[in-house]
Amino acid sequence: MTAHELPAPSAEDLRRHAGFVAGLRALPADAKSRVQHRLQALEHLWRDLPLTRSLRRRNWPRRGVVPSADDVACVARFAEHPSAEVRRWVFQALRHAAAHREQVAPVVRAGLLDRSPVVQIHAAVAAHRLGLSELLAAALVDALASATWTVRWYAAAALATTARREQAAEAFAAAFPERRAASASEFDAHAETWRRLAAAFDPSPPAIAARL
Repeated sequence: MTAHELPAPSAEDLRRHAGFVAGLRALPADAKSRVQHRLQALEHLWRDLPLTRSLRRRNWPRRGVVPSADDVACVARFAEHPSAEVRRWVFQALRHAAAHREQVAPVVRAGLLDRSPVVQIHAAVAAHRLGLSELLAAALVDALASATWTVRWYAAAALATTARREQAAEAFAAAFPERRAASASEFDAHAETWRRLAAAFDPSPPAIAARL
């Protein structure tokens, strides 16, 4: 089932969504567990749910709820929360806010400079998923030098269709995961993610094609 065939969010989905947003608005900016719970719930509601074998009502296939600009602003105000886990969920939710790319762009730019590598990763994923390459070109180029390979992957993929393509491709090819002492399955999972993101470079430069 493709995204355009998915049914619209149900009245119950919309009711729950309104409740979670209202709950976030009522919480202080430094609250933690309740903020994280509501961000996780909104991330779930904002994304499309494809057909699965799950019989749980909440996982029936549906289109994601499209957040309003006010909803996005409500989530974005927690992007500077003291907890890295909360900040991470801010960016996991915002990656589904495609209707508000320009509003989200400055928040994602700041996330690329976050003190937590985990948050940087999710900000880079959001930049890639939302197509923010032109709006965040300078920040994404800086992210190509990140110490965290996953940040480099998503920053490079975001730049793959821009004038920075060659620079991004060079950084992306050099960031193929190393086989370390970790289990083979972990390496294989990382390598598969790298290969999936390589699709952004079409046609693939030789250095990338050699890994595919």
